[in-house]
Amino acid sequence: MIRLSLVSLAAWLTIAVAGSAVAGPELTISEEVFDFGYIPQNSKVSHVFWLHNTGDQELRIAQVIPGCGCTQAPLDKQVVPPGDSAKLEIIFSSKLYFDRVVKKPAIELEGFPDPRYVEISSFVIPRPDSAFPLKLEPFKLDISQFGEAVRDRAKFSITNVSDQELTVTIIAPPDEFGVLTMPSKIGPGETVEAELVLKPERLGEELAKSFTFQVNDEHSSRYTVPVRRKLKDPNAVQFTAPGGGD
Repeated sequence: MIRLSLVSLAAWLTIAVAGSAVAGPELTISEEVFDFGYIPQNSKVSHVFWLHNTGDQELRIAQVIPGCGCTQAPLDKQVVPPGDSAKLEIIFSSKLYFDRVVKKPAIELEGFPDPRYVEISSFVIPRPDSAFPLKLEPFKLDISQFGEAVRDRAKFSITNVSDQELTVTIIAPPDEFGVLTMPSKIGPGETVEAELVLKPERLGEELAKSFTFQVNDEHSSRYTVPVRRKLKDPNAVQFTAPGGGD
């Protein structure tokens, strides 16, 4: 009798656990908040959020509401099968903002009453030399193509204006569009050079992207560098190989 009761209890627990499992679509956002840190005025920066469907039915994204005219939110797909992901890029135009700015685009899902949110924040500075502990020159990289000579790279200097050695960590690399070379440590008062080289397959495109790095000062200060590329005639420019520098 006791044995039968234990078997019945085990069977009931199995059914209860199976019945409590989440069925249907399920949105999981591995990173919901991103801090750009210092960014310059009148520039565009961007960050990609990945929207994962961890449910057992397709997830339908009705729309993404950026929240204001300074923010764009292109989405690569609105129907996400189970186990798949959608790429959501949040593009922020700093315009004449200053100090700390926070934006929270809303993600509306079919079949769900409440939206989900991602959040971006930044500290917009009107003067590039007002950031601390690093000074970047230039703070915005323009690799526009207007002549026949191929422009595929840009250099910038980084000056440590603090009195301590700083370690640099790349938080959001430019892997999608370029290769970044910069030192991992910068001594007090030292000026170093960094370089961004665009990937050959991106030379025929216009782009407005960015990359982010962080230093190990007491505030874990971050810097996001905007990267812009304009073409004089995008339809007429064709590249077969990367060219020289600036």
